[in-house]
Amino acid sequence: MAGTLALPFLIASAVVTGFAYGPANPASSHLLVKVTPNKLRGRIFSIKQTSVPIGGAVAGFALPFLTIQIGWQMASLAVAGACISLALALQPLRQQMDADRISASPLLGGRLMAALGLVLRHPTLRHLAAASGAFAAMQFCFMSVFVAFAVERTGFSLVAVGTALSTGLVVSVFSRMGWGWAADRFPPRYVLAALGLSMSISAFLAAMLAPNWPYVALVALAIAFGSTGTAWQGVYLAEVARNAPEGQVADATSGCMAVTFFGALVGPGMFSTLDSLTGNDAAGFVLVGVITFAFGVAFLFRKHA
Repeated sequence: MAGTLALPFLIASAVVTGFAYGPANPASSHLLVKVTPNKLRGRIFSIKQTSVPIGGAVAGFALPFLTIQIGWQMASLAVAGACISLALALQPLRQQMDADRISASPLLGGRLMAALGLVLRHPTLRHLAAASGAFAAMQFCFMSVFVAFAVERTGFSLVAVGTALSTGLVVSVFSRMGWGWAADRFPPRYVLAALGLSMSISAFLAAMLAPNWPYVALVALAIAFGSTGTAWQGVYLAEVARNAPEGQVADATSGCMAVTFFGALVGPGMFSTLDSLTGNDAAGFVLVGVITFAFGVAFLFRKHA
């Protein structure tokens, strides 16, 4: 009975969290592009993206400890308190950061369709958005099914595979900055091509997991996934900002991120559906590998990203 009563609140919580999480990248891109030199854009955007795995790691260590010490309700309130404290700490900067804010803009309304329309009209943004959907599908397949898949395929324990995954995510913090440096040093489309091709190879290798794999090879595969499949966002967001029309970075990022999140939503579901239809639990990795390979090749042969 208690679970039934709590369900509407859980759904409402998820919806509100989504509304809060969605604007983060458009807002940050809008702010960063104003203060970031072009020659440093890939690095700065990639460094910004390292906050995602770092925050996840901090939460992964802190929340279980807090839950044991003060209970899950108080642990949740502690997280809420941290978010509110950050919001208050940012208030003195608002006048400077929001100097170009258009206060008459509607809070709700047609901006979503306008953002999507902008992306659809702009060939480079359209290609970046489509590629991000494929890359996000790869990322969320890796994050959601890799542990269970590897446990079943290799026979290693849940703890062992989870440790391998954690190792890959730790490495991703540093690899994001490496890809950002590369995007400032070389044509970004070649960096995105390398990311797409590398994560597709990782997916094909994952489909070959078997009981005879040594543990070090499993760790290496997790690192390969972490260094590519979870490390592409900084380069991608920097390219969206670079290719956005003047003054429309936030709209371009919003429209592209809508496609990104759609890929993240569809990827794991597509993986499970293929498993059910084919009876082959590796089919999902093969499919996302083929798709990301195709986008990697496409980046190689485009004049622009």
